[in-house]
Amino acid sequence: MARPCPLHPAAGRIRSLMALGALLAAASSPAHAAGPSAALVEHGRYIVHDVGMCGDCHSPRDEHGNFIQARWLRGGPIGFEATHLMPAWAGDAVDLVTLAKEWSEADLVAFLRTGATPRGTPPARPPMPRYRMSARDARAVAAYLRSLGK
Repeated sequence: MARPCPLHPAAGRIRSLMALGALLAAASSPAHAAGPSAALVEHGRYIVHDVGMCGDCHSPRDEHGNFIQARWLRGGPIGFEATHLMPAWAGDAVDLVTLAKEWSEADLVAFLRTGATPRGTPPARPPMPRYRMSARDARAVAAYLRSLGK
């Protein structure tokens, strides 16, 4: 505990208030308020587009089989069936852009790391795999998805 200043009895409280002010200023600084770094969002974009290839199922296609770019990652018919009996097969993919707005970042990260949904409902249905991403990769994917539709 800080000793009171013999010259001014309120000096200890003033120092505490100054420290609190510095913490509040740091928490509201542009660097803190800016959100995830561009590098983290780009890493998430790489995982979504090039590794997980999420758009293959989560983006609708036109009558010629081409992606509808304006609806990228907005969900739609999956467009293929299981080759053998698969219980709970999902015929439609979830709109990832809307999901990223509805779920918190922590919920998205937990889902991508464990397959657990925030409401405790059953995990994603096939053909969606139960990902086991690292914390960094899951945060990157969440940051990328949350950056869409802004």
